Amino acid sequence: MLRPPPPKRPSRPRQPPPLNRYHPIRSWPLSAARRLPKAIWFWAAEELTQELQSIPADQRRGFLLTVIIDMKLMASAAREDGLDETDDFTRRLAYLEDQALRRAFFNSIVETQVTEEAIQAAYDETVAEFSPEPEVRARHGAHERRSQRNPCRNRGRP
Repeated sequence: MLRPPPPKRPSRPRQPPPLNRYHPIRSWPLSAARRLPKAIWFWAAEELTQELQSIPADQRRGFLLTVIIDMKLMASAAREDGLDETDDFTRRLAYLEDQALRRAFFNSIVETQVTEEAIQAAYDETVAEFSPEPEVRARHGAHERRSQRNPCRNRGRP
C-alpha cells in the first residue's frame, strides 16, 4: 500500500549568519582592499617578515590582506571601546612614533650616505690599521698525563 507523501513545510528564507564585527570577510568589503595604500602593504610585509617566509609565495598577498583587515577591524573596535584614549595607549603610541622616526631617519641616512665607495674606504682604512696579535699556546690541567693527576682517580691504570 502506498502512502501519500508528507505535506511540504513552508520554506523559510535562509537567514545570513549574524555579522561579527571581528570577521574580516563579512564586515569589511573586499573592494576596500584595492584602495589600501601600497605603503600599508609594505609595512605589513616588513613587520611580518618571519611569518611570510613560512607561507608559499602565491598565498602571501592573501595572508597580508587578512592581517591588514583584522588589524583595521580590531582597531576600529578598540576605538569604539575607548581604548585609544587610555594613558597606556598614549604612551605606547609615543614609543611607536619614536621607533618609526628612528627607522625613517636610519633608512634615509643609509640610503643617501652609505655607498659602495664609502664601505670600501672604511674597509681599506681598517685593514691598513690592523696589526695581528701574536698567537699564544697555553696548556692547562686538562692536558696533564694521567699519572700526574689524582692517583685515586687512576683506578689502577698507569
